[in-house]
Amino acid sequence: MSDRTDDQAVTIRALLWRLGRAVFGDRAGLALFLGTLCVVTATWRAGVFINDNFTLVWTLEALSEGRAWIAPAGESAYLAPGTNTRAGVIFGRNYGQVVAALPALWLLQAIDAILDLRIALAAAWHLLALAFVVQLGRLSGYRLESQLGGSVLVGTSFLLNAAIAQSFVSVSVYTLALQVTTAVAAALLAVVLYRLVTLRHGRKAGVVAGAAMVLVTPISLWATIPKRHVLGALIAVGVLYAFARSRESNGAVSVPVLGQAPVYRAGAYALIGLWAWVHAAEALFMFVALLAVDIPTAPSNDRRSLAVVAAAFALSLVPLLVTNSIVTGEMLRPPRAMGERGLTAPAQENLTSSGGGDSSGTASGIEGLFGALGAGSVGVVIAQVVSITVEGVASFGNVESLYRTYVASSVEGIQQNKSRFLGINLALLEPAPVLGACIAAVVGGVHAGHERLRATLDATDALAVLFGVGFVLIYNGKLPLNTQVTVRYLLVLYPLGILLLARSATVRGLLNTHRSELVWSYTAGVAVGGQLLVAYLVIGQYAVGEAARIHALLGVVLGIAVAVTSTASAFDERARPVAAVALGLAGAAGTVFFLLATLSHFAFVGEYVLPVAGALSDLLSAVG
Repeated sequence: MSDRTDDQAVTIRALLWRLGRAVFGDRAGLALFLGTLCVVTATWRAGVFINDNFTLVWTLEALSEGRAWIAPAGESAYLAPGTNTRAGVIFGRNYGQVVAALPALWLLQAIDAILDLRIALAAAWHLLALAFVVQLGRLSGYRLESQLGGSVLVGTSFLLNAAIAQSFVSVSVYTLALQVTTAVAAALLAVVLYRLVTLRHGRKAGVVAGAAMVLVTPISLWATIPKRHVLGALIAVGVLYAFARSRESNGAVSVPVLGQAPVYRAGAYALIGLWAWVHAAEALFMFVALLAVDIPTAPSNDRRSLAVVAAAFALSLVPLLVTNSIVTGEMLRPPRAMGERGLTAPAQENLTSSGGGDSSGTASGIEGLFGALGAGSVGVVIAQVVSITVEGVASFGNVESLYRTYVASSVEGIQQNKSRFLGINLALLEPAPVLGACIAAVVGGVHAGHERLRATLDATDALAVLFGVGFVLIYNGKLPLNTQVTVRYLLVLYPLGILLLARSATVRGLLNTHRSELVWSYTAGVAVGGQLLVAYLVIGQYAVGEAARIHALLGVVLGIAVAVTSTASAFDERARPVAAVALGLAGAAGTVFFLLATLSHFAFVGEYVLPVAGALSDLLSAVG
């Protein structure tokens, strides 16, 4: 009996090791996952941030009770943004995202049945922190010291949180489940980006890329806000990773019955099919981009390989087709294509846009044409896709909107929302000024010469560019919006931007030759610059909207400084130390923005999961 038990234990350990290897790659990937999860949940606020969050919360509650509809329709029914009414009942949306949250919901419900949920979540966070410290110690070689010191710090933190903890007052377990799901997605996004960069430039570059995405971009801000955008970024980078692996010499994997099969290639298509269950338009544009790059560059397009890929993609679409049939009554029409809102219209009905022009006339005309031909829902979807593309291309002619979306937001747009941060609209560069170095990446690549650039770039780079272009085409005509905070509809551009920086010889050169300047400027920027910024906001008694304007101004200035100095470093080595310092300060600005946004600007939303974070937020509010 003992031998059998030992054998089972060995088998379980072997399975866990293989699963961990498949997900995290190695110990560094595991440490990055744990660290990211700790960072994004350290200032976690349990609550509904935007009105259309209610749609997802109610949809999750309905699915947990075994039905797809939220509630019967009627005059007294509240229609949250993004809901759809058909056959006398109200349906939700983003069903793929909601289904993904079910395991987290079941786990939280089980915990809630026996423990105080807030204490349990605080304990879970500290266990994650302890696991991170242990992995960090093993990686650094200071295993004993890390375990002892880390255990003391983590234990002290837990006791402090437990001492001041109070039960949640009005927190929905359904909201918590959705937030846990997006937080885990953010941690997996860091891991997948790490593994993708490691394939090309080694573990050190991969770790820096994964950590940078969490610490210096708004990914961390959106990680615990139950929207789809972090999940979309994860899928996009996951497809890039699977595609890159499929182009390796050992890209084929031995599969029982099938033998050697293009598993990674099929996996890239399957991920897109699953994402269509959440947002069909984004998935469609990613599919077209993947198809355009994959077919011409595939190792083999024989019938067997294509059959495996097609089968995987077809199977991944089954959840979408079933859901469409239930919700819209038509297999090919997703919930977002119901009514007049279209495939990509923001759920919030009260938003104003200064983006591209209205293309409803184009859509109506094409819908009428396909309707006349008997295409039905296919015509509607095709019409909306054509409309999206036309509107996206036309939006490039609106220079002011482009500038307000990508470089510097409107001062008037910030000032009109002084009391609340949710109404703020920051441009893409402002919360993540490190993206200014993307200019240097492009200029440095061109400066290296055509032959060298051609030898460096590969099919994965082309796919990443097309993904970025696809998302821009989808949303550019609707931007900027008043309640997007940090251009959340283009959140995928942040990991793609970090990937571009990791691929840049200019930026990697700064990391290799002037790492100390970069690290110290980043550390000083967070520790000293963050305190100075808080003091400035307190002394000036700035409202939240005015504080956002200061973040915006700081981001633009540092973004331009990074662009200029890093570009200069591509031509003159004497500019490298200055460029490294500018890059470090720009990264610090992104981290400080995340900390202040979660501890101060969003403090009016929900309840902090970690009581100490709530106490710190109260302190900031008191001195402000």
